Amino acid sequence: ERLVLERTLLHRLFGRCTLRVDLPASVVAAAGAVPRLDHLAPIASVDQTDALIRTCLPGVDLQALAWRPLHPGAAWRRWQRTLLWLLPLLAAGTLLAWGLPGLPADAGLVVLGLSAVLLGASAWHARRWAAGAAYAQGPGVLVWRSGVFTRRWVLLPERRCQAVLLRRSPADRRAGTARLCTDAQSVGLVLALDIPWLAEADAVALQARLWQASLALSHPRAAA
Repeated sequence: ERLVLERTLLHRLFGRCTLRVDLPASVVAAAGAVPRLDHLAPIASVDQTDALIRTCLPGVDLQALAWRPLHPGAAWRRWQRTLLWLLPLLAAGTLLAWGLPGLPADAGLVVLGLSAVLLGASAWHARRWAAGAAYAQGPGVLVWRSGVFTRRWVLLPERRCQAVLLRRSPADRRAGTARLCTDAQSVGLVLALDIPWLAEADAVALQARLWQASLALSHPRAAA
C-alpha cells in the first residue's frame, strides 16, 4: 500500500487534511462493498494525520525529513510543458479576436492583454510548483511531495516497489535529468510514484536503493 496526504486551499484555511491509503486488490476484494475503505482520515487535523502516518509507517515523521529538491531547471521544464498547449490556444484566440467581423476594434488588444496575464500566471505556477516539489527518504519509505493549490504527499514503502524505471527523454539527456517511475501492488494505480526532473545522479541513487529494497524482500539471502 501507499499513503497519500492531501491539503487543498480549504483544508489549509481550517488546518485540516485528508489521508488515504491505496490498498492491494486482494484486501479490497475481501472487504466487499465497504464504503470509503481507502480513507484513513477523510477530514482530520495535521496532528491526527501525523499520528496515523507514524502508526502505519513507524519512525516516519514528515516534519523531520530531509527534503531534496528537483533539478534547478525543473521550473523551466514544467513551464515548457504548459506552453506546448497554452501558446497555440492563445495564438488561436488572438487571431480570432483580430479576424472575426463584428467584434469591437480593441478586441485584439484585450485578448493580447489577457494572453500576457495567462503567460505570467503559468510562469508563476511553474516556479511555485518546482519550489515546493521535493522528495525525501525515511526509514524504509520514499516520500514525494508536489502541488501548488492542492498540496500532496505520497508515501511509498520501499518494500512495496515491484518495478523501478528511469526514463530519459532527449530533453532530459541534454539537461542531465531523469524521471523515476515505480510500480507497486495497489488499487487502480498505473504508477505508484512518478517523480520528474530529478538530477540524474539522484535518480540513479534512488533507483539503486529501491532495487535493493525489492531484492531484500523477494530474495533475502541474495540481498544479504
